[in-house]
Amino acid sequence: MESVFGYISVLPGAFSAFRWDAIRGEPLSAYFFVEEHNLLELGPFLANLYLAEDRVLCFEVLAKRGRRWTLHYEAGAIAYTDVPGNLVELIKQRRRWLNGSFFSLVYYVSKFHRFAAGSHSLWRKASLHIQFVHQFTTMVLNWFMIGTLYLSFTVIYLSTFGTADALTGELRYLFDLAYFSLMCLQVISGLGGKATNVHQIYYVSSLSFGAIMLVALGLSLWAAVESVENDDGTLRWWLILAVASTFMGYGVAGVLHGELLAIVTNFAQYLFMLPTFINMFSAYSFCNMHDISWGTKEGNLTNERRRGGHGRGGGDAG
Repeated sequence: MESVFGYISVLPGAFSAFRWDAIRGEPLSAYFFVEEHNLLELGPFLANLYLAEDRVLCFEVLAKRGRRWTLHYEAGAIAYTDVPGNLVELIKQRRRWLNGSFFSLVYYVSKFHRFAAGSHSLWRKASLHIQFVHQFTTMVLNWFMIGTLYLSFTVIYLSTFGTADALTGELRYLFDLAYFSLMCLQVISGLGGKATNVHQIYYVSSLSFGAIMLVALGLSLWAAVESVENDDGTLRWWLILAVASTFMGYGVAGVLHGELLAIVTNFAQYLFMLPTFINMFSAYSFCNMHDISWGTKEGNLTNERRRGGHGRGGGDAG
């Protein structure tokens, strides 16, 4: 979608092509700003912002004074990457990505006026303002995502069992206690030490969150089936359409991108891991904003140590 508006918020530095005229000057200076300054002296905002310096480069290219550069996605391009091999590596990677993307999004929102004052056409500025509304809404929703997920589980529970039965109240109390205990455990683990030292906690927590998600999904489907008929025996078509559209959206997206088989074979895993990405990774990331290291590959960590006080050294890679 971003490619349609002409501004892609992030183009991976290892797999992107820029015109030299587009990045020369201010964009390239902003990109290498982190190489010329000690991150420990920049403060928490800039230090976390430059965990995603490729996002800064994309912003600066589009906001370049006196020019009308745009960024677009090339569907025919193919890249191969080295993915995290286990949950602990994924936690470390997501910490850098989540913190970098969040702070870069705040930077984008605070500096958006540079787009409005730029040299882009009236139509381009209008489309960028539409995209700004979407990005700003995303930033706000991301901040409340953990609470939103909990409320979703609570609504599913109440709509399935109701509130009148005494046993239902006890079950809800047990659910709230278990859920909040898991969330407190994420905060304590995130603040208390390296992910490698408490990896058992994260594995158990991920399995627990996944089980809660699957149970909630089963309850919601059961509630939908039980409520599909009115008292007079007629079907509630609005409910059928709502449930169908929820799952059909994924199928339509898979067909459009030619990845329907991947959607079908990985949908259960996606749902199982969704609370882990929202709850566990978000809690760990915000509990470790002081960590400005890359935190994943040993080669990167060696380079950080060799650079001493400059670059992404000084962080806790655990």
